[in-house]
Amino acid sequence: MLITLEISQRHESLLIPFVDAYNIANNTALTLEQWALLHLKEVAVGPRVTQEYEQIQREEESTRNDRQTQARERALADL
Repeated sequence: MLITLEISQRHESLLIPFVDAYNIANNTALTLEQWALLHLKEVAVGPRVTQEYEQIQREEESTRNDRQTQARERALADL
């Protein structure tokens, strides 16, 4: 698929500081076009990433709960 975006010079000048900041923070040298494409891809995968992150959080919470239960049971057994 080919997507063509036309950005006015005024809007380009508003976006360039974001591209520059991204490049500095990530030690990259993306052009405005590359940066825009990257961010469109991030929007597309965002829900999947969020879902996977939430699953990891649920698993970690379950593990913490299991460890707390085991610790409580050991402490009670030591009484």
